Amino acid sequence: MKRKRHRAFILTALSFVVYGSSAETVSAQNAVRDLPADYVPGVTFTVSIALYPPGGTAVVGIEEQPPIGWVVSAISHSGVFDTEQQKIKWGPFFGGSVPPAVSYDIRPFGGGSGEQCFTGKVSFDGLVPDIEGDLCIPHSVPAVSGIGLAGLAVSLFVVGAMVLSRTKRGASH
Repeated sequence: MKRKRHRAFILTALSFVVYGSSAETVSAQNAVRDLPADYVPGVTFTVSIALYPPGGTAVVGIEEQPPIGWVVSAISHSGVFDTEQQKIKWGPFFGGSVPPAVSYDIRPFGGGSGEQCFTGKVSFDGLVPDIEGDLCIPHSVPAVSGIGLAGLAVSLFVVGAMVLSRTKRGASH
Protein backbone atom coordinates (compact mmCIF):
# COMPACT_ATOMS: atom_id res chain seq x y z
CA MET A 1 0.00 0.00 0.00
CA LYS A 2 2.86 2.37 0.79
CA ARG A 3 4.34 1.63 -2.62
CA LYS A 4 1.12 2.71 -4.35
CA ARG A 5 0.98 5.92 -2.31
CA HIS A 6 4.60 6.79 -3.08
CA ARG A 7 4.13 5.99 -6.77
CA ALA A 8 1.01 8.21 -6.94
CA PHE A 9 2.85 11.05 -5.20
CA ILE A 10 5.86 10.77 -7.52
CA LEU A 11 3.66 10.65 -10.63
CA THR A 12 1.63 13.65 -9.46
CA ALA A 13 4.77 15.63 -8.65
CA LEU A 14 6.33 14.66 -12.00
CA SER A 15 3.21 15.72 -13.90
CA PHE A 16 3.29 19.08 -12.09
CA VAL A 17 6.87 19.65 -13.21
CA VAL A 18 6.15 18.56 -16.79
CA TYR A 19 2.86 20.41 -17.27
CA GLY A 20 3.41 23.35 -14.94
CA SER A 21 0.60 25.50 -13.67
CA SER A 22 -1.36 28.21 -15.41
CA ALA A 23 -4.44 30.27 -14.59
CA GLU A 24 -6.25 28.74 -17.59
CA THR A 25 -5.69 25.19 -16.33
CA VAL A 26 -6.70 25.99 -12.75
CA SER A 27 -9.99 27.61 -13.76
CA ALA A 28 -10.90 24.62 -15.97
CA GLN A 29 -10.45 22.05 -13.18
CA ASN A 30 -13.43 20.73 -11.32
CA ALA A 31 -14.60 17.88 -9.10
CA VAL A 32 -18.08 18.09 -7.60
CA ARG A 33 -19.35 16.15 -4.55
CA ASP A 34 -23.02 15.16 -4.34
CA LEU A 35 -24.57 14.45 -0.93
CA PRO A 36 -28.19 13.69 -0.04
CA ALA A 37 -30.32 16.43 1.55
CA ASP A 38 -29.70 15.06 5.06
CA TYR A 39 -28.57 11.98 6.97
CA VAL A 40 -30.06 9.60 9.52
CA PRO A 41 -27.60 8.06 12.03
CA GLY A 42 -27.05 4.37 11.23
CA VAL A 43 -28.55 4.62 7.71
CA THR A 44 -26.10 4.11 4.81
CA PHE A 45 -26.11 6.47 1.83
CA THR A 46 -23.96 6.97 -1.29
CA VAL A 47 -21.59 9.88 -1.91
CA SER A 48 -20.51 10.59 -5.49
CA ILE A 49 -17.82 12.88 -6.84
CA ALA A 50 -18.15 13.88 -10.51
CA LEU A 51 -14.84 14.54 -12.27
CA TYR A 52 -14.38 17.19 -14.95
CA PRO A 53 -10.67 17.15 -15.85
CA PRO A 54 -9.45 19.77 -18.31
CA GLY A 55 -8.74 18.52 -21.81
CA GLY A 56 -5.36 16.84 -22.17
CA THR A 57 -5.08 15.90 -18.48
CA ALA A 58 -2.51 13.13 -18.06
CA VAL A 59 -2.85 12.13 -14.37
CA VAL A 60 -5.76 12.39 -11.93
CA GLY A 61 -5.87 11.47 -8.23
CA ILE A 62 -8.64 12.04 -5.67
CA GLU A 63 -8.54 12.20 -1.87
CA GLU A 64 -11.71 12.49 0.25
CA GLN A 65 -12.13 12.79 4.02
CA PRO A 66 -15.60 11.94 5.32
CA PRO A 67 -16.65 12.68 8.91
CA ILE A 68 -14.44 10.79 11.39
CA GLY A 69 -16.01 7.62 12.78
CA TRP A 70 -18.45 7.10 9.90
CA VAL A 71 -18.16 3.67 8.26
CA VAL A 72 -16.99 3.69 4.62
CA SER A 73 -17.72 0.81 2.22
CA ALA A 74 -18.30 -0.02 -1.47
CA ILE A 75 -15.57 2.31 -2.75
CA SER A 76 -15.74 2.48 -6.56
CA HIS A 77 -12.92 2.38 -9.11
CA SER A 78 -10.41 0.50 -6.93
CA GLY A 79 -10.33 3.28 -4.35
CA VAL A 80 -8.99 2.46 -0.89
CA PHE A 81 -9.69 3.70 2.61
CA ASP A 82 -6.53 4.77 4.40
CA THR A 83 -7.32 3.94 8.04
CA GLU A 84 -4.32 5.92 9.31
CA GLN A 85 -5.34 9.19 7.68
CA GLN A 86 -9.10 8.40 7.63
CA LYS A 87 -9.23 9.26 3.91
CA ILE A 88 -10.49 7.57 0.78
CA LYS A 89 -7.99 7.62 -2.10
CA TRP A 90 -8.42 6.93 -5.81
CA GLY A 91 -5.89 6.83 -8.59
CA PRO A 92 -3.70 7.58 -10.17
CA PHE A 93 -5.86 7.52 -13.29
CA PHE A 94 -4.03 8.14 -16.54
CA GLY A 95 -5.38 10.03 -19.57
CA GLY A 96 -8.39 8.25 -21.02
CA SER A 97 -8.87 6.01 -17.95
CA VAL A 98 -10.33 8.83 -15.81
CA PRO A 99 -13.86 7.79 -14.76
CA PRO A 100 -16.68 10.36 -15.04
CA ALA A 101 -17.29 9.94 -11.28
CA VAL A 102 -16.17 7.99 -8.23
CA SER A 103 -18.37 7.00 -5.31
CA TYR A 104 -18.57 5.27 -1.96
CA ASP A 105 -21.18 4.25 0.58
CA ILE A 106 -21.06 5.65 4.09
CA ARG A 107 -22.97 4.88 7.29
CA PRO A 108 -23.16 7.74 9.80
CA PHE A 109 -22.14 6.99 13.37
CA GLY A 110 -25.19 5.63 15.21
CA GLY A 111 -25.14 8.26 17.96
CA GLY A 112 -24.14 11.19 15.77
CA SER A 113 -26.08 14.40 15.41
CA GLY A 114 -25.73 17.89 13.97
CA GLU A 115 -24.27 18.99 10.68
CA GLN A 116 -21.30 16.95 9.42
CA CYS A 117 -18.80 18.07 6.77
CA PHE A 118 -16.68 16.39 4.10
CA THR A 119 -13.40 17.65 2.67
CA GLY A 120 -11.41 16.53 -0.30
CA LYS A 121 -9.01 17.42 -3.06
CA VAL A 122 -8.50 16.32 -6.62
CA SER A 123 -5.21 16.44 -8.50
CA PHE A 124 -5.28 17.22 -12.21
CA ASP A 125 -1.68 16.97 -13.42
CA GLY A 126 -0.43 18.16 -10.04
CA LEU A 127 -2.81 21.10 -9.60
CA VAL A 128 -4.81 20.38 -6.46
CA PRO A 129 -8.11 22.26 -6.00
CA ASP A 130 -10.67 21.40 -3.32
CA ILE A 131 -13.59 19.21 -4.28
CA GLU A 132 -16.56 21.51 -4.80
CA GLY A 133 -20.31 20.97 -4.54
CA ASP A 134 -21.92 19.74 -1.34
CA LEU A 135 -19.61 20.18 1.66
CA CYS A 136 -21.83 19.58 4.70
CA ILE A 137 -24.92 17.52 5.40
CA PRO A 138 -27.47 18.23 8.14
CA HIS A 139 -28.86 15.65 10.55
CA SER A 140 -32.35 14.53 9.56
CA VAL A 141 -35.14 15.58 11.88
CA PRO A 142 -38.06 13.15 11.65
CA ALA A 143 -41.07 14.87 10.15
CA VAL A 144 -44.57 14.20 11.39
CA SER A 145 -46.79 13.53 8.40
CA GLY A 146 -50.32 14.89 8.04
CA ILE A 147 -51.69 11.36 8.52
CA GLY A 148 -49.64 11.03 11.69
CA LEU A 149 -51.06 14.28 13.05
CA ALA A 150 -54.61 13.26 12.13
CA GLY A 151 -54.11 9.89 13.83
CA LEU A 152 -52.73 11.59 16.92
CA ALA A 153 -55.68 13.99 17.03
CA VAL A 154 -58.19 11.13 16.73
CA SER A 155 -56.37 9.14 19.45
CA LEU A 156 -56.38 12.11 21.80
CA PHE A 157 -60.08 12.70 21.10
CA VAL A 158 -60.95 9.04 21.83
CA VAL A 159 -58.86 8.94 25.01
CA GLY A 160 -60.36 12.26 26.13
CA ALA A 161 -63.89 10.97 25.48
CA MET A 162 -63.16 7.78 27.47
CA VAL A 163 -61.78 9.75 30.42
CA LEU A 164 -64.76 12.12 30.34
CA SER A 165 -67.17 9.18 30.17
CA ARG A 166 -65.55 7.48 33.17
CA THR A 167 -65.54 10.72 35.12
CA LYS A 168 -69.28 11.20 34.50
CA ARG A 169 -69.99 7.56 35.36
CA GLY A 170 -67.99 7.85 38.60
CA ALA A 171 -69.88 11.03 39.59
CA SER A 172 -73.29 9.42 39.05
CA HIS A 173 -72.59 6.32 41.19
